Amino acid sequence: MIRERRVIHRRVFSVLLVAMPALLIASIMVRPQLPPVSELDQELLALSGSVARPGGKPSRVYIGGRQFEAWGVAPNQLILRPTTEILKPELRVFWTADARVDRSTHLGRLAGDDYRVMTLPKPAVEGLGALVIYSVATAETFGSITMKDLLEE
Repeated sequence: MIRERRVIHRRVFSVLLVAMPALLIASIMVRPQLPPVSELDQELLALSGSVARPGGKPSRVYIGGRQFEAWGVAPNQLILRPTTEILKPELRVFWTADARVDRSTHLGRLAGDDYRVMTLPKPAVEGLGALVIYSVATAETFGSITMKDLLEE
């Protein structure tokens, strides 16, 4: 009885020894290639926020216990930059009028220590609502600040 199982086991592993590398190579060959950044849809790039180098002196604000630099570069634009590199992937920035995430406006994403330009909706420019940073990786709010506090800094 043990001998029969050993034979079956040896045959299964012999098949796997050949099949697994072949499947890996085949799957690599058929996977879709990512297009270069120059060919990406401009609307998709706009969702991620653009990288900019602002002038002037920034305001320093704390969101979720982390320090950020913030610049108001136009009546409806905000540049946000973490002072230390963000290692958590997929941090998204939203504006919400009433703290309900389902009715929020996506402004962009934060990654590394890049400067991100975000276009604010009209009520946000008037100091209404709050800026919320949400972590997609942990599915929880990273931090928030009211627009009034952010714009007064």
